[in-house]
Order: sequence, then structure tokens, then C-alpha cells
Amino acid sequence: MGRRSTPPRVGAPLLQSGNESVIPPSGFPRPGWLPEPIPTWAFQVVLALSVAVVVYYVSRLVREVLGRRVARRFRRPSITRTVLRGIQGVVLFLGAGVILWVLGVPLADLTISLSVFSAVLGFILAPIIGNVINGVFVLTERPYEIGDMVRLADRDTYGFVEDITLRYTKLFTLDNTFLVVPN
Repeated sequence: MGRRSTPPRVGAPLLQSGNESVIPPSGFPRPGWLPEPIPTWAFQVVLALSVAVVVYYVSRLVREVLGRRVARRFRRPSITRTVLRGIQGVVLFLGAGVILWVLGVPLADLTISLSVFSAVLGFILAPIIGNVINGVFVLTERPYEIGDMVRLADRDTYGFVEDITLRYTKLFTLDNTFLVVPN
């Protein structure tokens, strides 16, 4: 009757028709135009570095493009900066995923490792997470804003609020020094 074709095994390398380049189960395939003396790993590293540079500049571009819209939406410099940093962080995180794919890192194994690692890291970073939660309260309750003069009771010092992030508030004191106060 005829020979029945079977689909390739999962994880088996695929061959492009008429081309001897092998497509790995994960990662960027070796292009046909790449000369044989250049190893695939070198091409992947150069491509990953190129992607990293592009992702960095795209994240900055996204931050610049969305900056005015976010500033009009929130009208507070501290919240605007926090939202824009978060957007830039998401773009960088997605770019890191693309870089890992280009390098051929199996994401399933990485996910399992990261889940165990994050559980351990959660116990270690509990104080920092507490500062972040307090930073959310500082940003939402608005006890002070960038440019306000505040008094530090424990040091009996006055200073101007220079920056407010989720983890800390940066003050520029009247003594011309910067103080970083955890939220």
C-alpha cells in the first residue's frame, strides 16, 4: 500500500531541505549563509550580544515615548518614575528571554530551577520586600513628594526629597550630603 510517514520525535533535530544545517530543539538555528569555519556557538553569542544592545535601546525608547503619557496620567513625579521603571523592566525581562532562546538555554529546566531558587531567595530578601511594600504605601499615601523639605527626627536634620523609589527615599540634606532612607 504505501509507506506511511511518521512525524519526527519530539526533541529530534530537524534538517532543512537541501541544507545541512541542523535546527536544535531550542535556540536559534544555524543560518545557511554562515561559513563553516565559524562555530554556531560564536554566532549565537554575537547574536545574543546584538539582541542585548537592541533590547537596551528599545527599553529606553519605550520609556521616552511613554514618559509624557504616563506623566499626564499620574501627575506625580515619584509614581511616574516608578511606573516607567517598571515598564522598562518588563521590556528588559522579555529581552532576556529572547537572549536565552538565542543561546539555546532550555527554558523548561530554567523555570524549575528558578522556582526553587525564588523560594530560597524569598526568605533571604524578606527585609527588602518589606521596604518595597512600605514604598508602595509611601507612593500611594503621599506623605511627601519630590522637592519637599522633610525633617529626619532621629538625626535632627533637614533635607529635600531627591527621589522616591519602591525601596528607598533619597534625601539631599542642607549639609550637602545625600542620605538614602529605606522606606
